[in-house]
Amino acid sequence: MKKWRPFWSYRIEETEQWLSDMANKGQHVTRLNYLSQFEFEEGTPKKQTYAIDLRSNASRLLKAGWQRTTSLGNWTIYEAEQAHIFPSRENVFKRLRTHYYTLIFVLALITPLLIVPLLLMAVSSSNNFLFDISILFLMTFGSVYAVGIFLFMKFRKKENDCWLVL
Repeated sequence: MKKWRPFWSYRIEETEQWLSDMANKGQHVTRLNYLSQFEFEEGTPKKQTYAIDLRSNASRLLKAGWQRTTSLGNWTIYEAEQAHIFPSRENVFKRLRTHYYTLIFVLALITPLLIVPLLLMAVSSSNNFLFDISILFLMTFGSVYAVGIFLFMKFRKKENDCWLVL
């Protein structure tokens, strides 16, 4: 069985809990692909703890009783029946921060592109073609900008939550 879970890497704690819940129902993760699809196989229900890790010390986790379930790129999913040592989230925080600052940079680049159509609309009130192009341009970049602001707020909240954990 395959289950699609978009943006799972931004919701690691939720995804780990979801994988544990699936194991309690007898569905054990076997593979993760680049389309954010988790593949499961039917098995006996058991209480498992899952940990999703990004480029940390694998040998330390294996010595602590974790078993490698699957991996995708730099991401690795571990499982254990009882765990006392968990993977470090430092690399996840760094990744989140990089994405956050990249988003701020992109929004800063898009901001002037929103001002240009407004100026064209003010100047070209007599020319319908320029006015129509300006509206289309404004709607396109305005929607991209709105999505960017939404993501910015989500990243900001997630970053604040991450620092509260530390």
